[in-house]
Amino acid sequence: MTGKSRDLKRLKRRYDDSVRINERQRIGQLESKRAEVAIDIARTNQELEKRIVKLGCSNLNEQLQSQTQKLQRMEEILGEPESDWAGWSNDLADILIRDWSGRRKSKYDSVKVLLVQWASDDLGVKTEIENLALCFTDCYGYDVETFATPDGQPLVSLTTRVVEFLKYDSPSTPFIFYYAGHGSVNHWRSDSIWGATRASGSAIIPSGIIQTLFEQSKSDALLLYNACHSADTATSMGSPGTGVTELISVAGFHEPAPGVGKWSFSHTLTEVFHSGSKHGKPFAVSMLYSAILATLRPTRNQTLMTTPVHTILVPDERSHPRRCIMLEPLSKVSTNSESPEMATHSSFILTVSFKIDRPQFEADNIWQDWIMRAPPSAVAFRRLHAGAAPRYLPSKGHPNF
Repeated sequence: MTGKSRDLKRLKRRYDDSVRINERQRIGQLESKRAEVAIDIARTNQELEKRIVKLGCSNLNEQLQSQTQKLQRMEEILGEPESDWAGWSNDLADILIRDWSGRRKSKYDSVKVLLVQWASDDLGVKTEIENLALCFTDCYGYDVETFATPDGQPLVSLTTRVVEFLKYDSPSTPFIFYYAGHGSVNHWRSDSIWGATRASGSAIIPSGIIQTLFEQSKSDALLLYNACHSADTATSMGSPGTGVTELISVAGFHEPAPGVGKWSFSHTLTEVFHSGSKHGKPFAVSMLYSAILATLRPTRNQTLMTTPVHTILVPDERSHPRRCIMLEPLSKVSTNSESPEMATHSSFILTVSFKIDRPQFEADNIWQDWIMRAPPSAVAFRRLHAGAAPRYLPSKGHPNF
């Protein structure tokens, strides 16, 4: 760090300290002024009351009423006590200053991927799964694991493997679960059946059990189903987890899935994910779905046409607006923090103020999340002030707010 950079940082700290000191002094002066005015008016009221009792003059009663109205106007101009507002705004400002430099980073520390097929697979999906795994590791820096479900005790084996995979359960670690294999409609319950082969009596697994495991985790989870009739999912009855669960299935309730080849779901996913990694920017699962639809748009060369389905199985009811899963290459994230070189150039400061009906201190995270989503051009956070606004504001705003 150069001497010039250190000087700039010291000047910034002094500026921030002086702003806080001035703010506290302003609040103290307002409180003192309010107290002085209240004492003066109370003393005047007492004297007027004594004169009314002694002289019985009606005009003095009018003076008392005038003084009372003056006190009310002064209280309105000075506003309400700012101690609660000041504490709230200072705490929020400290959080924003602390987290601002990393706000453009991914909210995820890592991403875990589990790619599943059958050990007795007769569709030939192995090569396409390997290509998808390579895309996740090389282009996105995700941690990828694969699993071949055996024909013997397939439900126990896959459930055990998923439970082991969920040991990484954390809000900072989302899951991507991918299944490639046969699928059929379950006429007895609301979920599709995954099958090992086309043969009658082959090993099967009800997909709803695996879906529920991910829905109950703290992590966000993206489920990718490459099987026939894969949109026939289990009904989510609410979840004790805190994560968002989204699904993209290759086919609807009664649609077959394309086989291995140029128009397969695996091939399309690999192509779309690879294209998205070149931008190095976050994208929502809905954007991923739109790109898949655009890639699979029907052409004359397609022998089997199918439309993938996207749905949010478990939303985040706590966030407003509702949060969605955002994916991006972990190795290509830019912090967009203010560098010493940028600080030496001319810059602009944007100041915005809002009138709030009621102080809602319990909604700190809502304001924090909203401010942290400022455009990338907002390279540095300067200050935040919150307080009781005077009720009679000049037409162009209050100069100190």
